Amino acid sequence: MKVALAFALLSFAYATPEQSVLEYFPVFNAAKADIDELKQLMTDLKAEVADLRAENQRFRDELNSNYTATRVAFYAYMSVDRGIDWFSLDKKIIYDKVNLNIGDGYDVLTGVFTAPSSGTYIFNTVSVAYNKSYMTLLLKINGNTADIAFPDAFDHDDRSTATTVTIVMLLKGDQVYAVNGDKKGGRMMESGDHDARCSFSGYRLY
Repeated sequence: MKVALAFALLSFAYATPEQSVLEYFPVFNAAKADIDELKQLMTDLKAEVADLRAENQRFRDELNSNYTATRVAFYAYMSVDRGIDWFSLDKKIIYDKVNLNIGDGYDVLTGVFTAPSSGTYIFNTVSVAYNKSYMTLLLKINGNTADIAFPDAFDHDDRSTATTVTIVMLLKGDQVYAVNGDKKGGRMMESGDHDARCSFSGYRLY
């Protein structure tokens, strides 16, 4: 197109007076048609780019929404030492100090974690028995035992720590919590902001 237009302009410049300008109109008209076609193509491409950008933004928004919806994590612990008599068989243990509760799954009033969404979860408990104390801790899922810890400092003046790490599949609405088992004795379970903590935590893996 550029060559044709340049040739037309050059020919027009060297045209003899007898040559009619009209004979170059077809060349100029063809060049104009090409320019109009390019303009339309550019308009179409701009519209296509705008559509692609909008679609890309929709995908990004959807991914961000899904990521936010699946974010679940919590960490809670007992803020003070608890005498061993505070625990009783099958009583839910309330971890009253909450440092993290993404997804609002953990209820500090009941000690129960309720799954906000279905998926694979990992839960962790830490129990610390102090000076000749011991206690069994059961991790329960909908009333069924999923794991057991047994910190036992029964015969010595020292701390005994027991932990659980439990990987489970949960459905939305499933409940997870810790209770005292059928064994306990001694003075207390140690927790708080000093030497040790009894804690309950978990997060959704995927």
